[in-house]
Amino acid sequence: MRWKLFDARRSFPEFSGRWRRLAARLVAGHPLLDARFVAPLLAHFGDDDTRLAVLGDPDSPRAMMLIERHRPGMWRSFLPSQAQIAPVLIAASDTPRVFDLVSELPGLVLSLDLLAQDSRYAPFVEAARDEDLVEVQAHARTVSVRTTGGFDQYWESRSRALAKNIRRYGHRVERDGLELRLDVAVRVDEVLARLQDYGRLESAGWKGEAGTAISPENVQGSFYSAVMRAFADAGEARVYSLLDAGRVVSSRLVLSSTGMFVILKTTHDETYRQYAPGRLLLHAVLRDLFESAAGRTVEFYTNATGEQMSWATDDREICNLRFFRSRAARWAIESGHATRSAVRRLGGRGGPD
Repeated sequence: MRWKLFDARRSFPEFSGRWRRLAARLVAGHPLLDARFVAPLLAHFGDDDTRLAVLGDPDSPRAMMLIERHRPGMWRSFLPSQAQIAPVLIAASDTPRVFDLVSELPGLVLSLDLLAQDSRYAPFVEAARDEDLVEVQAHARTVSVRTTGGFDQYWESRSRALAKNIRRYGHRVERDGLELRLDVAVRVDEVLARLQDYGRLESAGWKGEAGTAISPENVQGSFYSAVMRAFADAGEARVYSLLDAGRVVSSRLVLSSTGMFVILKTTHDETYRQYAPGRLLLHAVLRDLFESAAGRTVEFYTNATGEQMSWATDDREICNLRFFRSRAARWAIESGHATRSAVRRLGGRGGPD
């Protein structure tokens, strides 16, 4: 059984149905590994060098992943900043097949990095830890909330500090006469309208100054519009907004599947900073999900801070995995890293004076 490589941007539309079926079997249709997310990701941020690697019969693949050449002799997952986890679909039992891919990639390839893999939904991560020629490193620690047992029970189990802070922000809102209410957009037209509001809010803050905010005129806006529309068509997208007398002061983009919700992005009006509108909105979002979708998991997909950890019922590692072609390849790469580190410590000089 061999791997085959395809031009990802050209070929993915043909493979999207097969990708969707494989994702349903391996990762229970995870929203961030769904073809409706991956296809726009490729269309907007892929390039001519992005490859779709397919294991076995292309009509019925055993595994699929998106990869690209990183530097001479080294390949890695396709992972633009808009993706919290890299598009890789492979069963734990097929973990050794990744070494076959390293050998079959064009040219002399020393390693393949499978970046940002969620240890909960990528079963091959644990299998890879037993391989001598795999290096597994922590990339981030993400958090989630299980919506079981009712919101009141969940909230009573939170720390006193978190509960006290939310009460404090609520008292400020009351003191200053704000009229906050939660708005939940689910229909396609509502979702797209609230996405426009989200973009305006983000563009008014530091992301607008940095040029990374969602906007109808940029690739960010086009990408998120395509994703939210595709999921909203199936009733699997929501935009939660916190309104003050009709004005959006905080917003969260959410995707869903049978078993989970994924918080895709969040923003807030920086002029409301003293009310912590992002935290108040999260409190309202979790209450809504406990009531309307009990039993599912809410995934944050972030490198969690201590404050974010205080909301969580679970946490786990997102991992980077490096598959080496051989022991010699591992030595060559690690020696090269050691040499570059030594040069940096010497201030860029080739050696001592």
